[in-house]
Amino acid sequence: MVQDVLYYSKERSLDLKTADTERFAREVGEAVLPRIKTAGIDFCLKIEQAPETITMDQELMHSALINIIENAVDACEKMPDTEKKRQIIFSIKKSGKQVSFNIKDNGIGMDRETCQKIFSLFYSKKGRKGTGLGLFIASKILQQHNGSIKIESIPGKGSSFILQIPQ
Repeated sequence: MVQDVLYYSKERSLDLKTADTERFAREVGEAVLPRIKTAGIDFCLKIEQAPETITMDQELMHSALINIIENAVDACEKMPDTEKKRQIIFSIKKSGKQVSFNIKDNGIGMDRETCQKIFSLFYSKKGRKGTGLGLFIASKILQQHNGSIKIESIPGKGSSFILQIPQ
């Protein structure tokens, strides 16, 4: 949280470097895996259609992706116990001249109003557990990369966050 506040309070320039896509994806996955396993959620990493390298600020993109994956964990944890196995899929693929990072969960999903507000500063539906900074900052990181975040969500079915940056 302190890191989020500091990031928001000071404009930073990007430290663009070429990263090995597979290695970067595995590092993101490994960072969240302990929490995902503790929550009893299946995690799937797909990088079959990904470019070999990506030019980006690795630290900032790592932070944005971790934040969204942690929100996916929260959404899965809030799902009532059913026969359906809770799952998060993190995939990276090339899409035209863009690289797409997709984080899909089968958690509680969001209504249209929530989807429209979640990137607003201090907006949170987590009560005392949320600051309303994480997705705002993730959106800002994507904007700095000349990229975008799109959401597809159905209440009770899950959400998909599609983050795109230029190749």
